[in-house]
Amino acid sequence: MKPLLIILLLFVGLFAKSQQKFDDKTRAIFIFDIIKYITWANEAAIDTFCVGVLDNKNSLEEELKKVAAIRLQVHKKPIKVIRFQSIESIDNCNTVFVNNESGFDIDKILKKISGKPIL
Repeated sequence: MKPLLIILLLFVGLFAKSQQKFDDKTRAIFIFDIIKYITWANEAAIDTFCVGVLDNKNSLEEELKKVAAIRLQVHKKPIKVIRFQSIESIDNCNTVFVNNESGFDIDKILKKISGKPIL
């Protein structure tokens, strides 16, 4: 899953640079479009698909909730969107989006999610 994460981060970076405006609405749609192609090792045990946001503002969280309200499910699981306000609070989530502009330490984030089925 780590090579996929690295490729995903590079792709998101390239995509963001190629866009004049990569707003939270576009970002939310993009996140859900990527998630549908990922398979989690523990997918059978997942009852609710959690999309987490580690960010100091809540605009992406709101856009993700709007998209989730339309799409309703990911991998035939209901969707829950939550915002984490600290690295320590990341728990029980399938995907976590980290806003680079929020200044969170990526090494601490990777250490926190290491060995867990979190993208």
